[in-house]
Amino acid sequence: MKRYGMAARVFMPTCMASVKLPALAGDTPTSGWVGNAGAVSDYLFRGLSQTNRKPAVQAGIEFDHARGWHVGGWGSTVSWLSDASTSAAPTSSRVELDVYGGYRGSFATERSYDLGAYRYQYPGSYPTGFTLPNTSEIYAALAWKSLSLKYSYALTHLFGYADSEHSGYLDLTWNQPLAPGAGSSMRTSVTSKWRTSPVPRTAPGSSASRAASAGSGRRRWATTTPARAARFATMHTATTSVAPRWC
Repeated sequence: MKRYGMAARVFMPTCMASVKLPALAGDTPTSGWVGNAGAVSDYLFRGLSQTNRKPAVQAGIEFDHARGWHVGGWGSTVSWLSDASTSAAPTSSRVELDVYGGYRGSFATERSYDLGAYRYQYPGSYPTGFTLPNTSEIYAALAWKSLSLKYSYALTHLFGYADSEHSGYLDLTWNQPLAPGAGSSMRTSVTSKWRTSPVPRTAPGSSASRAASAGSGRRRWATTTPARAARFATMHTATTSVAPRWC
């Protein structure tokens, strides 16, 4: 599964191994399983570190049907929730577990699309009144050669920020091999997130306010004052990464 917005930091070592299990032979598309596992120097998601700029271990598996349907699961170590833990409000979650499914197809030469849904799950213990970070999104993506454009729409609270349903996220990505046949590629991503619902105001000391003040991971852009909330209404990020293959 292509993980939009996830990459190792520039020029940092990465080791990723993947295997596609045998499928039926033939000239027509066939169904099959794809698995991957590895370690990255930093787990970046939508321009923000999920591990406080530290390494992460990741693995996933996906089933691709010959007719374009796909379903899969993916997991990674994270620290953005546990980093915000305090003695008064302990949070234990250190793992992200995702399940997803959708349909991929093509409609012209070197043009393709991908429609589907994601569920991001963060198992662990949380303080009373905490807005859970578990998130459901639907998405639509278009790709042409090395360019891709993806729009994601939140059906639930977005990664632990209260009243953030209906948030949108747009990701424009260019992915290019550094040299023909090389095991390294450069990925440049320009992203934008915004809210389509009213910007929420939370009381100091509330679970959403604590999440915002933590200032780590995805909640770095979730703020509580009206002036700062404008940055949540529209935020733009740009990320360039190089992912060398060491194994």
